[in-house]
Amino acid sequence: MEAKYFNKLESGKIYSLIKTNPMESIEAYEEYLERYPRDYYTYLAYVYALNILSKTKKATEVLEETIEQSSKDKNFTNDLERFKTFKRIAPMRKLEILANEEKYAEAYELALNIPKNYSLENFLLYCETKLGIVNDFERDNTRYLFRQILQYQESDFENHIRKHLSDCNEDPEEALFGTDFPISEVIREIKKYIPSDKKLFYGLLTNNYTFKYDGCGRSNNSLQDYFTVTSFHNSDDLITMFPAHHCENLPYIDLNYMIENVEKPKIKVMSQIDKFNQRYRRNK
Repeated sequence: MEAKYFNKLESGKIYSLIKTNPMESIEAYEEYLERYPRDYYTYLAYVYALNILSKTKKATEVLEETIEQSSKDKNFTNDLERFKTFKRIAPMRKLEILANEEKYAEAYELALNIPKNYSLENFLLYCETKLGIVNDFERDNTRYLFRQILQYQESDFENHIRKHLSDCNEDPEEALFGTDFPISEVIREIKKYIPSDKKLFYGLLTNNYTFKYDGCGRSNNSLQDYFTVTSFHNSDDLITMFPAHHCENLPYIDLNYMIENVEKPKIKVMSQIDKFNQRYRRNK
């Protein structure tokens, strides 16, 4: 019988909301934790959702309180599987908060001591560049993100997103922008809104932004009205962009005014005199 201090099925359903509706997930977690206040493991997911929306002060308070209370609860510490997972994940929640707050010295020190089962190579390099301590040993320049962390090049970004352009890729499994999507104009436009408080901080060094542009491309085998842009944290250095689905409940910037402002080809309307002359000439 499942322990009464948590509900795995219910908490799992809430977690699935984080990617599609983080605001709703926070509300759902708060309601859930009112009923299961000793589900310390789920508090970590709540902290994650808070940090995605850059509610770092609240996330820090909840995390510190959760760590303190969980260590005193014998029922939880005796649940070896959940407690072991809690101890493994808690430092990552702290690292995500530090990264969001751009406290790179603290984050770097913590990341060096996190078990190797987490892939932190990119983040460690990112911290090194921020702290001015990049090592001189040879880096793997074949890796796109490594190159961009070391020395950002917009031309590299433009080349990288070619795989999401219909003119360059016919793979039906790939998220592709439509052939009439004005990619260059859109890139210039989205930089007006990046960085901004519309960002979502899902990782350690990047932000996601959602833009609405009706019929921008295809993803998940259907036409989409939204696309996602990823940039380095609090920067307009863009990493990738692609049409995306299930975005309607995310904070987004509406670019449909660009569609309305697209110059349409002028259609010449013939006057009655023109029509008469054309008919006269044809019948002459």
